[in-house]
Amino acid sequence: MSTEEGVEALCRAAHVSVPGDLRDDDTAVKLVQRLGGLALALVQAGSYCYRISSTTILYFSFLDYLALLEVEEALLDDPTMSTLDDYGKSVYATLNISYEQLPEVTRQFLHMAAYFHHSDIALLMLTTAVDNDFHWDKMERHKRPPSYQEARHGLSDLLKPPTRATILRLHDIVFSLQSFSLVTPTMSPTSVLLRFHPIVHSWARTQLPVEPNSHFRQMATQVVAGCCNETLYRLHPILVPHIYVMIDRHDVLHPNDRVAFQWLLRDQGDYKLAETLADEQVAHMIGEFGERHNFTAAAIGNLAVVHARQGRWEEAIDGLKHATILSDQLVGADHPTTLSLAENLAQTYEKQGALDEAERWYKELMKRWRDAAGEEDLRTLLLMGSLSRVYGKNGKFQEAESLSLYVIATMSDLLEENDPILLRERSNLGNLYLQNNHHEEAELIHRESIPLFKTTLGETNPVTSAAGGMLAVTLLQQERWEEAEPLLVDTLKNSRRMFGDEHPETMRLMDELATVYLETGRHGEAEELMEDLLKLRTSTAGPHHEDTIIAMHDLASMYRRHEKFDKCVELASKCLIVTERVKGEQADLTLKTLELLGQAYTIMKDWKNANSIYTILLVRQRRKYGPSVTVGDTILYLSKVCFEDNQLADGLNLLTEAMDLAEQLEGCEDPGLPDFYQQLVYMLHQIPGALSKIS
Repeated sequence: MSTEEGVEALCRAAHVSVPGDLRDDDTAVKLVQRLGGLALALVQAGSYCYRISSTTILYFSFLDYLALLEVEEALLDDPTMSTLDDYGKSVYATLNISYEQLPEVTRQFLHMAAYFHHSDIALLMLTTAVDNDFHWDKMERHKRPPSYQEARHGLSDLLKPPTRATILRLHDIVFSLQSFSLVTPTMSPTSVLLRFHPIVHSWARTQLPVEPNSHFRQMATQVVAGCCNETLYRLHPILVPHIYVMIDRHDVLHPNDRVAFQWLLRDQGDYKLAETLADEQVAHMIGEFGERHNFTAAAIGNLAVVHARQGRWEEAIDGLKHATILSDQLVGADHPTTLSLAENLAQTYEKQGALDEAERWYKELMKRWRDAAGEEDLRTLLLMGSLSRVYGKNGKFQEAESLSLYVIATMSDLLEENDPILLRERSNLGNLYLQNNHHEEAELIHRESIPLFKTTLGETNPVTSAAGGMLAVTLLQQERWEEAEPLLVDTLKNSRRMFGDEHPETMRLMDELATVYLETGRHGEAEELMEDLLKLRTSTAGPHHEDTIIAMHDLASMYRRHEKFDKCVELASKCLIVTERVKGEQADLTLKTLELLGQAYTIMKDWKNANSIYTILLVRQRRKYGPSVTVGDTILYLSKVCFEDNQLADGLNLLTEAMDLAEQLEGCEDPGLPDFYQQLVYMLHQIPGALSKIS
């Protein structure tokens, strides 16, 4: 910054007139030169002069500030501050001068805030932590050291003054910090957000020796941990950057805080870091309690749930089985830990699609709760609702509908009409109707549910948003694209605001909206959304997750539609490598990817590669399906490629095989059989042309 610019910045911060000629105020010039023209230091100096002049009867001049600066810079020449360069010393000197004028409560807040991320420190986060008494609501399995209670007392003294409301105390603190230009407040839809300059943020951590810093670090940790509550969904995206900072800066996180952070990161879709924390928790439990302890079983189950969220079904099921059996042996089948682990196992089987196993476990759990608490116990009814959901997915519609209606009727006698639990069960019934193509019934239930959810839980609640999403899916299944689009756009907007882009629900909605764009001919918007989705899937779940592979295949298909064949081939080839490794050579998605590649090469008239791909596809399909229309279609595709590539003999042999297959399939009920016959006749008519071309 030039001298002229520096003087202007200094004077504006001090609320004094900028001199028309720098020779009229040589002290301003000297101060600018002394501070090296550094913007942050100049704003601090000017703000200090204004603040002191505003609160005393004496005018505090730039000359007075120069005198203070000489003293402060002399202190910074101490060998312990030798790591600071000239820039750092100038800024730290101005900050130290401002610090001396801060009220004690503001100083304490500043030191605590230094252990958050430097931006997006939400006042709502602080007031919520006060409401929760700076305590996570889950079971705390590890004894806390004395410093924990000291930190909570410190937070109470700082944020819960006996004669002043928390929000008013915070406003006083923010005003004090802002008057010295130490913080910049901004507004979000839900809260005031504080942003510190990174240098100010770093300086605030160096103001105190190690022990007090440890105290303020613990205070900051308890604020964030106190907000890791599943009902505080609006805060969760804001908490994530603060959790990252705390994990990075803590030498050792207390196990209870590690569990809180791991739970929230898992909920927000950061499975990699959640898994790391869950791994650490298992190791800690084994080290403290041994392998055969109920707390260890719970930690193993927690890690398995993270594996399930990543689609690593075998690891998840093995972990949950082991944890459930271990807990059963140690504390019994009816202990809350055992029951919770068993329910997680049932849910994992359900999500994996192993519906018979899920059904078996839900039945067993339902029986245990019914025997212990009765038929009309709320937990028993919730498990019945889960069992009904599995019945529906398993094709047992009548059993599912009957059980779901019983659950809703019984809950209606126990709960208020607008109770969220009852509303969710009604919504599940709507999903059941949707699964079985009873679209009118599904649409009616979802349309009735949405206003009730809005009234009971609020418009921005995740459950309310999910209800809107399910109505959109109902419309999508009826190909009512124009009606579904605004619902999906609104639901996606809410999900991004509540959870962020990397949350699984947000990504699911992006996928559905891309489908709408695709079906309504807006291919450019669909392609852009699908590219963003693939990046998110890859960064959150990794390249080998099933959702990532599907996103890769869908985007490659989109490239083919847009005639971007080079991109299609490049991405589909990558997808093929991953699907073969992860899902196997004969998996449906592997075969679909081979077919996509074959189609792309055929359109590009790359007959050699098309021949190779279709040959591989045909071998695998024969092995998997035997004589079938699917195999017949691939034979015809390959014969066409052979004719185009002047491989007449191979083409004729394939057509002969196709005719033999057509005889075998006569009377088959496959709906694709007429098309296969039609294509076979067409190919036979092409033989004379192919022969003349060769001759």
